[in-house]
Amino acid sequence: MKRPLILAIDDQAENLQVIVSFLNNIDNNYTIIIAPNGKIGCELAIKELPDLIITDWEMPEMDGIETIKYLKKHDATKGIPIIMATGVMTSTENLQTALVAGAADYVRKPIDKIELAARVRSALNLSAFHVQIKEQNNLLKLQKAEIETVVDELEKANNTKDKFLSIIAHDLISPFNSILGVSELLKADYMEATDRALYVDMIQKTAENTYSLLLNLLDWARTMTNTISYKPKKNLINELIANNIILHETQAKNKNISLIDTTLEDIFVYADNYMINTIFRNLITNAIKFSTNTNIELNAYKQNAMCIISVKDYGVGIDKEIISLLFQLDKKISTKGTNKEKGTGMGLNLCYEFVTKNNGEIWVESEVGKGSTFFFSLEITKNQDNGI
Repeated sequence: MKRPLILAIDDQAENLQVIVSFLNNIDNNYTIIIAPNGKIGCELAIKELPDLIITDWEMPEMDGIETIKYLKKHDATKGIPIIMATGVMTSTENLQTALVAGAADYVRKPIDKIELAARVRSALNLSAFHVQIKEQNNLLKLQKAEIETVVDELEKANNTKDKFLSIIAHDLISPFNSILGVSELLKADYMEATDRALYVDMIQKTAENTYSLLLNLLDWARTMTNTISYKPKKNLINELIANNIILHETQAKNKNISLIDTTLEDIFVYADNYMINTIFRNLITNAIKFSTNTNIELNAYKQNAMCIISVKDYGVGIDKEIISLLFQLDKKISTKGTNKEKGTGMGLNLCYEFVTKNNGEIWVESEVGKGSTFFFSLEITKNQDNGI
């Protein structure tokens, strides 16, 4: 248990000696420090923060009343109980002045040991109570901050829910209306074969876009409810790039686009396989959406302890005002592709979530009319030779 610290202030050495002697006789567990005047006493009080202060009234340079008022103005010392010790200023009016200034108690000189013991114990109990109140206030402040944090998170979650429901209502229903409408046209017996081929193609593209949206919605819902598992392992990024080029080759060819891997070396990364493939799916699909009759280049290279992966297109590009909003779910970004393809922006938000879960970053560089390059980083495995 902490020994109570008592500061005694008096300009008379014999008075200090009496106080120290009495306090030691009362309880040897007290730690006592002394000051010869009010100014030094105030400096010691602010530095040491004693549990109790006993001060003389009449002192040169700074008397007891001035000392009390000074200490009561400072946040660090204003809660410390102070006992005024006086042999001259003993009238009722004088003692009232001391109490009004901020003294918790007083003791008359010559000091009586029994009286001093009682007043010191009472003041120390007051000090302990003040410390307890201060700790409780700090705890309440901490709890308030935690509650405010929870409220803020709930508000963000509620905004995310609203955005999520908006996407379902607007962007998911619309494609199905297209599918149903075109299907009705196909039922007509008079439709020419060439017309049917056109509408079948429309159904196929709408179904593909809707399926991609459903995948993103599912992944986003699992991410927001923490039901998607994060299972990082060694991955050869070259294989992931090659596999995703194969998966999206048909989609790219429909717009006369070539997917090209420009990576120059084998690089192992430590990341979740499913999440990386989801990132590739959305970035490649986005690049195809905003390009036509061109190339899309995928690349990976080492930079310190990270692998930087890029998906570069030579399409329509992105306005500077829009770039800062791309990874914010609460901002509605809807830009049509070169074939009037629609998008929700959810894919890029999902990329941001998955890259962050894998301890990486994602960013974009773009110029209107010249194309865009999306970058994301992943941790490189420590030993590139065996992927450990």
